[in-house]
Amino acid sequence: MPPGTCITLWGGGSRPARYLETLAREIAADRGITETELRSGSRMRKVSEARRGFCRASVGELGFPAAAVARFLWVTTSAVVRATRAEEYLDRPSGRIIRK
Repeated sequence: MPPGTCITLWGGGSRPARYLETLAREIAADRGITETELRSGSRMRKVSEARRGFCRASVGELGFPAAAVARFLWVTTSAVVRATRAEEYLDRPSGRIIRK
């Protein structure tokens, strides 16, 4: 999807994909990876920790549906839910791993 493209991720929703794109760009920059790596299926620690932080921020803090985030990341809804409920997560402002 070209940058700046605005689409609705679910029927009747008011938050377009550009919010997820912006969040993905911020998290990728904070963690020193590319947005493409974040949206890939890579299992490298740095990438998976960033993806976990993205899921927690988008679903847990911003209230996006897990299915919409899964479609954005090209992963399963189950993977997003598991990442959201993980015992440790990436604290976006500090870039530190926080354990519950």
